[in-house]
Amino acid sequence: MPSCINCTKFDSEKEICSVTDGSPIRKCIIASLEKHLRPLKDKIICEIGCGEWSFAKDIVEKNNCQWLGIDPIEYDSNGRKTIRTHEGTVDSIPLPSNSVDVVLANQSLEHWYEYETTFKSGFSEMHRILKTGGILIMNF
Repeated sequence: MPSCINCTKFDSEKEICSVTDGSPIRKCIIASLEKHLRPLKDKIICEIGCGEWSFAKDIVEKNNCQWLGIDPIEYDSNGRKTIRTHEGTVDSIPLPSNSVDVVLANQSLEHWYEYETTFKSGFSEMHRILKTGGILIMNF
């Protein structure tokens, strides 16, 4: 996560974050996603472990990107429907090799163990679906 002083959402005069909603970590996630996703145009984006939060999806779809969401569950623990387009886990992504421009793993790495996924198998699978020169955006 970016340090506040270097973050575009940090108001140095007031010494506060300009992101109004969420916990301190959620504010950092929002700032980071905006910084890294807003410049993307006309790309195919695959979000690993998308859950039910559509923040990243909304950003990239406004930029004429195709968004694909991977999640192993249809409903989260609070009964909310996930926004996934494909059922899967990071070590079994149901997409062709070399098919996406960007893989986004937003706050998902810490959940891989729940599906018995090793770092090696998860990173190998993300690499498999990325096009040559593709980008991995990850936070955890």
